[in-house]
Amino acid sequence: MGKAANDLARELQVAEALTRYLSGTFYALCLSWIALTVSLSIRCFAPGAVRMGPAATDVQLALWFLWAAYLIALFVILWTYRFIRIKEAFDVFSATYAERDVFRKLVPDPAEQI
Repeated sequence: MGKAANDLARELQVAEALTRYLSGTFYALCLSWIALTVSLSIRCFAPGAVRMGPAATDVQLALWFLWAAYLIALFVILWTYRFIRIKEAFDVFSATYAERDVFRKLVPDPAEQI
């Protein structure tokens, strides 16, 4: 395979790695957001929860800000993930047509073998 095919394979690997990185980040944020929601619910709404004093208010306010930041990050990842996934699919299709002869040598057409 030539240099162009190696560059194209490298670009496809980078696109796949970016997609996997974003999906892993999304699931990690989902689990963290769920854990933070449970913690915040217990801290704010459980019977006997400490709701008085400046220290309790500061901690609850910080948790609410963190909760909102995680939620915004989740929506941003969901919004951009589809565009990155479309770009990855487009790269695969364009690579298939750009290096058609190389792919035919590596993977013969089953219809031609009959």
